[in-house]
Amino acid sequence: MREAGASQVCLVETAEQLGQVFAAPPSKSVRRLLSANIFFAPRSFGGATVIAEQMSRLTGAAGRWQQFVFTAIPDTDVPRYSLYRYEAQGAAVLGMGLSEQISDRDMFENHSTVPIFEAVLKSVAPDLVHLHSIQGLGAQLADCCTRAGIPFVVTLHDAWWICGRQFMINDQGRYCGQTSIDLAVCATCVDDAALNEHRQKLLAETLKQANLLLAPSRFCKDLYAANGIDPEHIRVNRNGIMAPAAGYQKQPGQTIRFGFVGGDSTVKGIDVIIRAFSGLERADYELKVVDNLLNMGFRSFNRHSIKIPGTVSIIPGYTQANMDAFFSGIDVLLFPTQCKETFGLAVREALVRDVWVISTHSGGTVEDIIEGVNGTIIPLSGDETYLRQAIVAILDDQPRFARHRNPFKDNIIVFSDQASELLGFYDEVLSEADAAAREPSALGSCQ
Repeated sequence: MREAGASQVCLVETAEQLGQVFAAPPSKSVRRLLSANIFFAPRSFGGATVIAEQMSRLTGAAGRWQQFVFTAIPDTDVPRYSLYRYEAQGAAVLGMGLSEQISDRDMFENHSTVPIFEAVLKSVAPDLVHLHSIQGLGAQLADCCTRAGIPFVVTLHDAWWICGRQFMINDQGRYCGQTSIDLAVCATCVDDAALNEHRQKLLAETLKQANLLLAPSRFCKDLYAANGIDPEHIRVNRNGIMAPAAGYQKQPGQTIRFGFVGGDSTVKGIDVIIRAFSGLERADYELKVVDNLLNMGFRSFNRHSIKIPGTVSIIPGYTQANMDAFFSGIDVLLFPTQCKETFGLAVREALVRDVWVISTHSGGTVEDIIEGVNGTIIPLSGDETYLRQAIVAILDDQPRFARHRNPFKDNIIVFSDQASELLGFYDEVLSEADAAAREPSALGSCQ
């Protein structure tokens, strides 16, 4: 979990109190943006939340948008469907109490959220709404915007809008391999095929209401286009990453150092990694395995979990604050994910810090990898032979990879680049919405 600070949380008990929360914009040139994401600081979890937080912070810092955020707070901390306000990432945040044991239907069709979000829309009076990851909050947020006449954009962070299991990982824990979603195939995977069919239709109609859809990669755009979304309605807004600190330098090691950040997950390829190294008859390397649970007082690995010839280190997950320290201590990032991914933050975080990347051919993750120049792309396969061959090539030429510098790291988008492009998309949506509002109605044009 990536933590961030927040001000004191205050209960909003009445509509009048909600209306009093928000001061008027500092000038008429400043507009109001309301973003929605299931998590938000200080409960910062997952790549989509990192993006939502950074975009809120940076677009607000540009001075043209007053920032508001709608998010969820666990009902273990606050009463269910109560509303609380606090400040985080430069935004006024409204957190709604939400059960962490939510039903499958409520994950995408949560009618209990509607009156609360409608009250938020009325009080905030945003000029634009940006929906990020809204599982649990429900697709009805979009309906509320439509009824209120407020334009909205949606970022397609992952496959949630087209996959009942969100990441196209089937009930066997493996990538389903679909491009154009076949509900007959999905029916063998999801718990309730009829509910999933209803879900697919509802979410497809919801996306059609949006003024603009944003995709973090070309792969993501193509995936949604293959599932009935007009590609002209989707723009690529590549995810940014945190740039290295000024003066960042790789720290030399005594031997080549591999890193893995995917956790104890078959889908992320930990078993492929173990088999690949286990088949080597050499130990001239170190494997650093990130265990994110260590930051929460638990562990998913122990020193006996990974039995390979070389040295193994189990280390806590890095945060935005100590990312440089982690990447400066490895030479190669292993990313043998067994599914197609829409982006891959860790891959870009490594590439921009002169870390070589070995990745499976997994969709958006490889769009910044240039084969043989800043990384190695291997087939999307559970066969460890491909990864082992890539590892051996590095071990046989250790000095080259220990001193590797990525000549194309300037191509990596950082948060500020993404925010600047996003501001342009916001202006485009508002301009089109304003123009549509000025057009005479069909009836009026016949008079």
